[in-house]
Amino acid sequence: SAAIRLNPNLAMAYFNRGNAYNDQHDYARAIADFGDAIRLNPGDPEAYNNRGNVYNSQHDYDRAITDCDAAIRLNPKFVKAHFNRGNAHLAKDDYDNAIADYDEAIRLDPRFTAAYDNRSVAHDDKHEYDKAVADCDAAIRLDPKDSAAYNNRGTAWLHERNFDKAVADYSDAIRLSPDDGDAYNNRGIAHQKKGELDQAIADLDVSLRLNPKSSEAYNTRGNAYNDRHDYAKAAADFNAAIGLDPRYATACNNLAWLLAVCPDASFRNGTKAVEYGTKGCELTDWKNPDYIDTLAAACAEAGSFADAVKWENKYLESNPSKEDAADARQRLDLYQQNKPYHDAAN
Repeated sequence: SAAIRLNPNLAMAYFNRGNAYNDQHDYARAIADFGDAIRLNPGDPEAYNNRGNVYNSQHDYDRAITDCDAAIRLNPKFVKAHFNRGNAHLAKDDYDNAIADYDEAIRLDPRFTAAYDNRSVAHDDKHEYDKAVADCDAAIRLDPKDSAAYNNRGTAWLHERNFDKAVADYSDAIRLSPDDGDAYNNRGIAHQKKGELDQAIADLDVSLRLNPKSSEAYNTRGNAYNDRHDYAKAAADFNAAIGLDPRYATACNNLAWLLAVCPDASFRNGTKAVEYGTKGCELTDWKNPDYIDTLAAACAEAGSFADAVKWENKYLESNPSKEDAADARQRLDLYQQNKPYHDAAN
């Protein structure tokens, strides 16, 4: 600020102050300063890149991409600009363009571990789990203390249903970053999938102590409580997750399923189940077949059996697995008999 007072046309002073504001998470002032730096020195790719990075922090991904495009035009070998643009594409679920940018960042700097880490996430989101694991392996070879690589590899193992390897990798991530609430949350998921519910809940308790506003951790712990038949705590956690993030479709779906099919009749509420089931479908643009299946169960619990039949048939049109389809047909048979579906008490 003193430098700018002495020379209001000093681009570097605006640039440096923009970085300081960004470090303080004062994004509006950071963007303003990077804008002045660009105005005074429009040939500086660093200013475009850094402003793009701030836009990423604000979830303004289109502007982030525009700024990174400008930085790359000025310097096609600007590694961080390719990386930051890849992050924006990843946040927009544009996995192919994200991977292309991470590929270029790695080509320009083969030791850039963060690019391997983030490319692994893009591959995982594309269900390319072998490629995700390979990227994490590469990151760990470059930096054996890269906790993000262990966490990401754990998630790839989790999606491959290799829960033992997932727990091992999440444990390494926690060892390296003991304050990482996400790693505890993820290990909790793996323990839950293994049926180790007490261990899952213990991990999720830690995750929530580290990050009390984690809607994902509340939702995950709700699943563990539900599996343990502690329905009151499950419902409380699902509601807490929705309270923190009203657009959290997964928590809406989980609460709807509990309210629709809970073995304990005192927890069932068909009207509320339909409300949350519909919301989960709306938040996902009616593109998640599992949520449509939940809505069918909710409609049946509410006594709207024609709607239950309609939605269950819609679910079956999504070509679920052979096992899931068989279960769905059993539920459909109940709905056609004007009977709701309830989970077995065991």
